Amino acid sequence: MGDDVAMVASGESELVVPDSPVMVEDEPAGVVSPSEVPVKTEEVRRKVVRRVPTRRFFGVIDLEGDGAKSEDELQDFVAIEALERRRSAALAVAADPKGSAGKRKRAAVTEERKEEEDGEERVAKRRKQQPGAVLLDTGRIKTMVTATSLVNLRPMMYLSACMRWGAGPSMGVRRGACAVALLDESRLLVLGGNEGLSTVGTTEVLDFTVHPRRMAFQPGPRLSSQRRECAVIPLDRTRLLVVGGYDGSHFLNTTEIVDLVTLRVSPGPRMIHRRAAPAVAVFQGIGRILVVGGKNAFGCLETTEVLDIRAAALEFKPGPSLRMQRAGPTAAPLDGNRIMVLGGHDSSRTHNTTEVITVVDPGVRSPRLAVSPGPLLATPRSYFASVMLNAGNLHVIGGHDGYNYLDTTDVLNLSSMEFTTGPSMRKRRFMCAATAIAEDRVVVLGGTDVSIDHNSTEMLSLPTYSFMPAPWMTQC
Repeated sequence: MGDDVAMVASGESELVVPDSPVMVEDEPAGVVSPSEVPVKTEEVRRKVVRRVPTRRFFGVIDLEGDGAKSEDELQDFVAIEALERRRSAALAVAADPKGSAGKRKRAAVTEERKEEEDGEERVAKRRKQQPGAVLLDTGRIKTMVTATSLVNLRPMMYLSACMRWGAGPSMGVRRGACAVALLDESRLLVLGGNEGLSTVGTTEVLDFTVHPRRMAFQPGPRLSSQRRECAVIPLDRTRLLVVGGYDGSHFLNTTEIVDLVTLRVSPGPRMIHRRAAPAVAVFQGIGRILVVGGKNAFGCLETTEVLDIRAAALEFKPGPSLRMQRAGPTAAPLDGNRIMVLGGHDSSRTHNTTEVITVVDPGVRSPRLAVSPGPLLATPRSYFASVMLNAGNLHVIGGHDGYNYLDTTDVLNLSSMEFTTGPSMRKRRFMCAATAIAEDRVVVLGGTDVSIDHNSTEMLSLPTYSFMPAPWMTQC
């Protein structure tokens, strides 16, 4: 490149540099950078020695001559360094044909496997369930007298994941987000719901004492308002209370009372807040109905309301606030003075948590209620139905787990919070309704499966067994 600059590649040609050249990565102290070289004049001429910061090339720049020539020499050095970097990269690719693309592919596969393993682990943690069959204590005792002794027997209900739901009678209209309650020992009433975007204000009555093949729904009384996502609970032996819901345009704070004898509908007390998809349960020990959670135009709710059903004038009063917002939960009485609230969702997730609401001082006129955290559920659920099979065993049916519409069922032991996997339904049912129509029979009605609202029902029969000593045992 001329007499002013001599450059060589190490190991490739004769080196023309000072006696003891040194290779360094950074500029040594006291050496002037080319950018710092002052403009040269005819009177002042300086020689600047620069050690090139590269492992492959080094040399000496003699800035004798004009400034333009020195600038060209520096550009040459930059170009040579760039070529060397490209050469190094090409050699690396030749040594590893897969190169970084292969590494990225292997990393992606590893990451995918890790996500699958994490997903399986999450599912396992969320569903710590016991498959197979289980015997459920009905809580009753049956006494039998034999020739030699008096025997006390405990009837046990048999439930297995291998059991099948049977098809029940079809309702007159499709009903997603409906509610159901027993009218008496032989009839049930299904209320409200929706068919697509249309909210329903009708009801239907089913006599379930006849043979299943002859069961048929009959029209029932019409509600004063169209209601979907409402709740219903017995007010006393002759009346039902229908609570809240959504009429297609507004969230409701109204209630209606259904007379079980005449099947007439009359207005009930207004709630403090508008609510759709709440849960309701009753404190039998103090005669109070508890309305829990739900949602309205402002979002999901953590508030509760209490109704004294023994008072002369029915009026809702504020109850304790839950620890988190819960829309679409369910509520189950643990005893006369405790209610457990299960599942539901808020604006960001579906809950697997529970809360227990306890009557602190049941003896006073206005008992105080306290909220405490309960045990975790095996899997998150919202908008599901629940049926008390017997003392301490809650049948959890359908709903949504935050990802999928569910056709699964579980039996939850409320004392141990252990789940037993129940039989899967014939269809997925989100926002369905369910009730026990006999000690050993459960019916589930309506609900939604992604894009269609059901008018179908399903029934499950749970056989009951009693065990007593065999003849050879009594002889021992």
